[in-house]
Amino acid sequence: MKLKAILSVFLFVSMCFATSAAALSVSPLIDTTGGSTLFSDNSADYFINVDGSVSGGGTATVTTGDILFTMVGINTIGDTTIGSGTSYNEVTGFTAVKIATASDVDLGPAGPDDSFGTQAIDLFQYTATPLTAADAIYFNWATGQINTDGAGAAEFTFATDGKTTNDGNFLGWVFEDAGRDYNRDGTVQAGIDSAVGGDLRLWLDMSNAGDFLSVIAPFDLGDFGSIPNSTAIDNANIALDATIRDYDWGSLIFGSNITGGNGGFSSPTDSSSWPAFDNLDFTLTASIPEPATLALFGIGLLSIAAVGRRRKG
Repeated sequence: MKLKAILSVFLFVSMCFATSAAALSVSPLIDTTGGSTLFSDNSADYFINVDGSVSGGGTATVTTGDILFTMVGINTIGDTTIGSGTSYNEVTGFTAVKIATASDVDLGPAGPDDSFGTQAIDLFQYTATPLTAADAIYFNWATGQINTDGAGAAEFTFATDGKTTNDGNFLGWVFEDAGRDYNRDGTVQAGIDSAVGGDLRLWLDMSNAGDFLSVIAPFDLGDFGSIPNSTAIDNANIALDATIRDYDWGSLIFGSNITGGNGGFSSPTDSSSWPAFDNLDFTLTASIPEPATLALFGIGLLSIAAVGRRRKG
């Protein structure tokens, strides 16, 4: 009896510890009263130089047709910090686009450079669009293969959802993960693995006429290495308006789109293999089912149960 009592206490304590250590869902942090919720991120970007263009210094330049894939790590939802080191799950994302237009801009001081002080960086205005079937040799949503030179074995891979393809509209995924392992300060593959995991919550695309992704960023990727680590680039910015294709986030019902703004690009940390970092704030609008809708749903479940009982009888 004493042994049973000791074992019972041990199991109870273990269960309590496991419960307290488990990460909490971020759903309660999302405003469902009709307002919008701000998601702030710290992301990392990788450029696939499709046309092989380089600057005079031999570093890649960003031109139309080049592909950019990004892993997203959300730091805060509203005023609450989430993810590693907190009691909340992490929220991550993974996106891919290609450069549709590129044009030089005249910002900052007079002359070719658009940044202030000693940065001396030339910025371009870019717009980007989702990947098509023709881009699958470089980045394939269906197979999870990323081939940076379009030949031979894939340099990077990611887990797929079994239904996403390079359809010319799809933008990316958003996950909620209790693992809380997001990390952009290591290798590119490790970063991808940390971002593509957990429960798939949102599927994003750019299928509506008003959707856009516009950035002001360095033309020469070598400029990211010309400034100190983790340094913001003057006048760089990002703006996004995308469509929520589908969602699966418990009882939450989401609006039709996701918008982003502010932020910009920065140089990576010394320990990161990602060539560039960025920061962008996303805004989501969500609600929960009305009580009448929940009541109808409950009646439907009771009806199904009653039919099942009659058939069993």
